[in-house]
Amino acid sequence: MAFAVRKSAVSQPKRSLEVMKNSSDPRDITDTDRETAREYVLGVLDGDALRSFERKLSGNVLLQGQVAQWQEHFTSLGMNIDEISPNATVLGHLKRELWSENRLPWNRRIRIWEYALGGIAAAMIAFAVFRFGDAQVPVAPVMRAEIVIAEQGLTFQMGLRTDTGLLQIERLGGVPDAENAYVLWGFDDADTPFGTGRLAQQPVSVLRVQDRVVGALIDGKNVFISKDLRAVERYEKPSEPILGTAQFSGAVTQ
Repeated sequence: MAFAVRKSAVSQPKRSLEVMKNSSDPRDITDTDRETAREYVLGVLDGDALRSFERKLSGNVLLQGQVAQWQEHFTSLGMNIDEISPNATVLGHLKRELWSENRLPWNRRIRIWEYALGGIAAAMIAFAVFRFGDAQVPVAPVMRAEIVIAEQGLTFQMGLRTDTGLLQIERLGGVPDAENAYVLWGFDDADTPFGTGRLAQQPVSVLRVQDRVVGALIDGKNVFISKDLRAVERYEKPSEPILGTAQFSGAVTQ
């Protein structure tokens, strides 16, 4: 296995937001908030830490923007990489720790990756396991959906990890221009659409969605794609026409 890291700088993305129903005025965020936002996007937070962060996230526009920046940052890593090989001793320890019979939870595996290899390499491994899987890795609960817009030669293939809320969207065909972006939408319990996230300009996007969104998708709520202005900070209403809709199905747990 090779781990990929490019040392060239990645341009800072424009801010995009995960829309919350009850948002309030923006508040300053601290370095701790920024680090916690990073862990949230990677799916490391759980329990009380996750619930506390999501409460803070729902009312803090700046923090929502920070989460969106981490989402696009980790997505961009997958598109700009050069392969390097890890230290053999480190790799051996990782294999024993990660793939032993006493397999660890997903968030614990990520923490080990970060400790041994650093944040960027850890993000790349997490992305690779989510994207491609591994014969030695337990299969996580994943639901899938696909939106096909035949007249535009455009397809969106989506995979949702129902345990962590990681949502991967792969765009096949179609290139967003500099002014517009594809936006993924969902429905809340009142069937009101809300923006789940703006997709990256690269073909693959990885978003982190809240538990309530995961629950709605498991219950059969539709998702759909629109094309909206990239500079918009809060997506409150999708632009017409809607490009396509889908439902998630096929959760598998092993």
